[in-house]
Amino acid sequence: MPLRLFYCERCGHPIRFGASRCGKCHISSPVVNRKPFCWAAGLSLVALAIAGIFFV
Repeated sequence: MPLRLFYCERCGHPIRFGASRCGKCHISSPVVNRKPFCWAAGLSLVALAIAGIFFV
């Protein structure tokens, strides 16, 4: 079963993780639900952790 963390702002339909549009009304999903944003956030957290290890 797909992970559905977000809901459509227009119709309230649950949106799959990483989907760029709602499956029911086809409006754009929130930017934080998209995979490139999640990858960038994850990589920045890893970079901060590595920087914290070397500069502490």
